Amino acid sequence: MAEAAAVVGLVASIASLVDLSAKVASRLRDFTSKSSDVPESFRSLSTRLPLLTATLQHIRSQAEAGHLPEDVTRALDAVVDNTSEQISTVQTSLSKILPSDAASKLERALKALKSLAKEDKRDILPESSNGSVLITSRSREAAFELVGEDENILKVEPMSEGYALALFQKKLKGEDNEDDVLELLRNLEYMPLAISQAAAYVRQRAPRVTVSKYLKDFRRSEKDRASLLNNAVRDRRRDGSASNSVLATWQISFEYIRSDRPSAARLLSLMSFFDRQGIPEELIMSRYEEDDSIVDFEEDVEVLRSFSLVALGIKNDVFEMHRLVQFATRKWLEQRQELERWKERYIAIMADAFPPGKYENWKRCQMLFPHAELVTEYRPIEESFLQRWTAILSNAAWYAAEQGRYDEAEQMDRRALDGREKVLGKEHPDTLMSVSNLALVLQYQGKYDEAEQINRQALDGREKVLGKEHPDTLTSVYCLAYLLRQQQKYRMARPLYERALVGYRKVLRLNHPTTTACSEHYTSLLQELDEMRTAS
Repeated sequence: MAEAAAVVGLVASIASLVDLSAKVASRLRDFTSKSSDVPESFRSLSTRLPLLTATLQHIRSQAEAGHLPEDVTRALDAVVDNTSEQISTVQTSLSKILPSDAASKLERALKALKSLAKEDKRDILPESSNGSVLITSRSREAAFELVGEDENILKVEPMSEGYALALFQKKLKGEDNEDDVLELLRNLEYMPLAISQAAAYVRQRAPRVTVSKYLKDFRRSEKDRASLLNNAVRDRRRDGSASNSVLATWQISFEYIRSDRPSAARLLSLMSFFDRQGIPEELIMSRYEEDDSIVDFEEDVEVLRSFSLVALGIKNDVFEMHRLVQFATRKWLEQRQELERWKERYIAIMADAFPPGKYENWKRCQMLFPHAELVTEYRPIEESFLQRWTAILSNAAWYAAEQGRYDEAEQMDRRALDGREKVLGKEHPDTLMSVSNLALVLQYQGKYDEAEQINRQALDGREKVLGKEHPDTLTSVYCLAYLLRQQQKYRMARPLYERALVGYRKVLRLNHPTTTACSEHYTSLLQELDEMRTAS
């Protein structure tokens, strides 16, 4: 009788184990709620497994002690071994699946995602000769695992403006200002989730919030943009367990990639600082390693492409990203307190890559200029990187001025000057070079009064630090003379031209291009003065 009771108890335990284990997959979505809301059956199972293990060990010891008939012992051996193995497997799965009480919502979601990734996803699909199953995934690898053939995978291309407008108008009816809507859609880069979220936000807060106000807030600052994109307005058409926040949705993917392939997450982190188009392979291929780690660039790129976070550009050696994906990545890095580190990595790369803006470098400058423009937004904290940051801006401003893009050159020169004054001091030669560069750009813009004031500041500083006959000092004299002549202050310009010309002839050779140019300008000025005397 005791033997029968033991067998019945064992069978009941096995049945209970199988029943509870079967509930794991169906309850995974609950993990994204509070940890205290994790299905009680899971918590109960993790508590009961040690008791079940002890019961099996007791049954085995009874059999080994000869308290059970030999035929029952032989039958139980196989059952006990198999059940013990299943218990061990379930214990391992639970440790991977169950989040801790202190886990954040993002950590719980990531744990659920990782646990599902280890399962054969085809087992959860219904089988029928009628109908079809449509599955959406951010991961091409996951999609291929489910369907097994490339021809069964339909890539969802980015929305066109027309489809994006139709989606917005469906989500927010009665919006008449189509110009504002189209501008908002362009800023959202036609991303369906971002469009749906924006429409729901405006709809729920109307009439105080309009499309125009949402667009204004979206553009105002990164902080406001993050607040809007992080807003999780409920949408009854979407899975109730899925986040409606654009940032949170992407960050689950970022965390999964970081856990599964850290080097790909580092590559994503670096790429988020570049201009969204034309990210050169040469600048990122070997610049995202950690210590002495070995990375497989092609594999890392493939992982990011699989999640549709990165795409190939027009050429195979350049990449593209959505601007909002880059923004979401940087906010993720900020949350992980890694933003400054990757900002410094980007600045180091650009400082090495962007050359001075002279003619022979124009082709390379043209390719890198969109990335250099973004450097203005990434002012670093640490002084050694701040110095490199100013060097990038100075070279980029030089190129912008050569191309007649004076407004951009002015802003870059002002930021470079501010940074150099902080790091190097007001009298350092590099700082005085920035002062002189700014004066020249202001002169090109016709802002003569400010240009004259700043030019005199550069001249005074160079005379004090470098001496009156240093070539840079003479250049300041020459530039001030030219500026005064442009303002028709000929008598003030003449002695400055003479000083510059005498200095150049002494410091540089007579046939030096700068000496020749200064001489020609001086001769032209004398002719103008003669004409003025004749006319009077």
